[in-house]
Amino acid sequence: MLVRTATCVVAGIVGSSIFSAVANGELDVNVMVRQSLAVVMLLTVSVWLARREDEQNGDRASRLLAFISFDALTGILNRSFFVDRIRAEDKDGALLIVDADRFKSINDSFGHYSGDIALVQIANAIDVSTPQPGFVGRLGGEEFGVFIPGADLRQARHIAEDVRKAVEALDFSVADTSVPLSVSIGVSLHSATNPVRVAFTHADENLYAAKRGGRNRVATAPSPVHDLQRQIGIAV
Repeated sequence: MLVRTATCVVAGIVGSSIFSAVANGELDVNVMVRQSLAVVMLLTVSVWLARREDEQNGDRASRLLAFISFDALTGILNRSFFVDRIRAEDKDGALLIVDADRFKSINDSFGHYSGDIALVQIANAIDVSTPQPGFVGRLGGEEFGVFIPGADLRQARHIAEDVRKAVEALDFSVADTSVPLSVSIGVSLHSATNPVRVAFTHADENLYAAKRGGRNRVATAPSPVHDLQRQIGIAV
């Protein structure tokens, strides 16, 4: 912007000089030609610099958007933008909440750096296993979310099983020690007419059922015990 303003000011000064010379009858053709060429060159440079400035501004805006939209470790959407994108889709669909099993033991046994590597591998396995137009986000810690617009419960369970198997198949090791990875998945359906939190609540309940059922599994409904606890208001 500063470059454009300065160039326009200089071009204006040169143009005023030419106009003044014509008005006063002091016109020198050679001087006018030189000054006109100078104005053209200035304007050409201004256009080129303006384009460069716009490109740089666009790059900065893209980097800023990426910074605030994506999780820095895994490269998938962060929680805030994951939820916002579900709202923006404004469609019915299926929500999967995916939680890494016994992840604390990896951090405790091998350190948080190894834990971060495991999280990246898990996130990638989830992302690769999620078909379009589905999308993936990191909800926090070792918990991830998947949303598949238009999916019904049967389709959602099939996708969840693909995700579970993909994580289970990961070859993760630390210092030549093989460390098995697995996830538990809670599935729920989202209606565009309901707040997103409704689907999250149901998926969380189903995730709890998957954990209580032995982990490394998919649940599309809460366990009978937990369902009863929820109905009488004492669910954990």
